[in-house]
Amino acid sequence: MSPTQTVYDQLNHHIRMLLLYTSVPFLILTLIVVRVARKLASPFAMLADLVNQVDKGQVELPVMKPHWNREADLLTRTVVGAMANFRKQTNQLVYDARTDVLTGMNNRRTFEEVIQDWIQNEVPFSIIVLDIDRFKSINDTFGHHAGDEVLKHIANIIQLSVRPEDVCARFGGEEFVVLLRNSESNVAFEIAERIRITVEESILPIDRSVTISAGIAEYPKHSTAATELFHLADNALYQAKEEGRNRTVTIQTVIT
Repeated sequence: MSPTQTVYDQLNHHIRMLLLYTSVPFLILTLIVVRVARKLASPFAMLADLVNQVDKGQVELPVMKPHWNREADLLTRTVVGAMANFRKQTNQLVYDARTDVLTGMNNRRTFEEVIQDWIQNEVPFSIIVLDIDRFKSINDTFGHHAGDEVLKHIANIIQLSVRPEDVCARFGGEEFVVLLRNSESNVAFEIAERIRITVEESILPIDRSVTISAGIAEYPKHSTAATELFHLADNALYQAKEEGRNRTVTIQTVIT
């Protein structure tokens, strides 16, 4: 064997030994680097997944625990805080869109959504339409602030007179509506009368007695259409006004 070949053989041997001795540490180092990289990336991956799920409304924002990675911890807390603030503002906007600002009751939009949903799902119910008698004269005599206080007072009486599964709403102006789930018109009449008497006998924020009138219709007895059912109850209310106010009338029209 030539000297040159001997040198090449020894060199190759040293290279093989070097590779053999360094491959294990290199493999271990690679595994460590991959593990550390995953550990570093895990909070960001979790954050991205959380943002995606919250955006779809699938989860509530979790209580974040401190993370050993300061940058990841700071970013996570900032993003979660921003999302919580955004959700709070969104919930407030939804609440404002569905709630009467003055009385805190449901508004007309919510009433219309509920009545359509109940009819679509064939849930029996009765509707009461209530109106404050001679409300314009209250505003003219005592001022609009006093009129607002009367509205809030009567709204509170209405809400305290029904069950949690029932729906109360301020329909507009001095008119209110109540949807009584799984209730026939005779039950609705008793509830409307209880509200009417409570209002008449209550101490109001003005030096004057206030009364209300009410009209009632029942689904599906009187109608199976939301608009017609409301108009029937409103017609019953108009009849109560025509008969002298401060009374409750159930519509007598029945669908055939």
